[in-house]
Amino acid sequence: MYNRVPTPREQARIERLLGPAGEFEPLSKFLSAHEDLAAPQPITPADPLPVFLEGGKMVRPGRFDLVRQNIPHGSMLSYTKAFAAEGRTFLLSVDLTVVPADRVRPFRPSTFHGVRLGDDVSLPLAWFRKSPRAKWRKLPDGALERTGTSFPARSYVMLTGQSTQHAGATYLETKEREGGQPVWVEQSDATVVEPRPKLPFGVREGTKWVHVRITQGTLVAYEGLKPVFATLISPGSGGVPVKGIDNVKASTTPTGTFYVTFKDKAATMSPEKGEDRSFWIADVPHTQYFHPPFALHAAYWHERFGEPTSAGCVNLSPIDAETLFHWTDPPVPPGWQGAAGAGAPENGPTTAVVISR
Repeated sequence: MYNRVPTPREQARIERLLGPAGEFEPLSKFLSAHEDLAAPQPITPADPLPVFLEGGKMVRPGRFDLVRQNIPHGSMLSYTKAFAAEGRTFLLSVDLTVVPADRVRPFRPSTFHGVRLGDDVSLPLAWFRKSPRAKWRKLPDGALERTGTSFPARSYVMLTGQSTQHAGATYLETKEREGGQPVWVEQSDATVVEPRPKLPFGVREGTKWVHVRITQGTLVAYEGLKPVFATLISPGSGGVPVKGIDNVKASTTPTGTFYVTFKDKAATMSPEKGEDRSFWIADVPHTQYFHPPFALHAAYWHERFGEPTSAGCVNLSPIDAETLFHWTDPPVPPGWQGAAGAGAPENGPTTAVVISR
């Protein structure tokens, strides 16, 4: 991360130990999800050289060294401009450094999103998480056979509430039809989400709250007892938390009833503080802390929604994170970066976050 645009000779000297530009070492298994959406396409220059960098000027007054720091392997950068200079494409990061574009990979945006619930779509739903799942049809004799088609990964279907047995397995009737006949799904292939019959302890009538299920990888947003939104999420990769074991160290999502304490439009996340951090994720969008450091937030680097993947936070797709950010209380006023929730009664009601197994 340079403090100014380096000359070709300076680039060769500074980067000689970094390996060839455009080649990237794979991340460890623990961080492998962080490069799921990393694209091989190069970043092309789309902006002019910023005026304040012309003539070899430093990006910010008071900086004197050519290099501010090296980006730790696996960290994520946010940038505002991509421009050509000295025969190369550079990025202007949000923290005002100049980064060679061929040393990073851009993320392709995820298209996954949940569903608003109402007259057209309602619970119960069946989600199909990690992989496609077979569709079944019932024969005149009551037996079931595959239709030859499948429900895509990370898709859902509404259920009628009816079930049947076949060859020792349970099958659920869906509201989808093929050839005028109901489509069935094997129960073991489906992650079924049903409406809550009563409010969780500590959640007041008429308030907004979200219910996260760790083992299901699901989230449902409620207004009182009315479900209004459902989606898949990624909880901590450590699975269900164990009493007495630290959630942060175990990468588990804490269970219990919490409240949104602070909403931030974009937050840089790192296990450390200060300049010399060994890892960071820049500008994580639509972050909502409920039990700091744990938060609901967008994950722009993977699409493993429905699977335990995170370091303990509740990962949402960028589309879903934005939807929830604007739905939860307290609202963030236009032009503001964030707003405090629990502990700031002057901001009004605060959305509850209920996390269970």
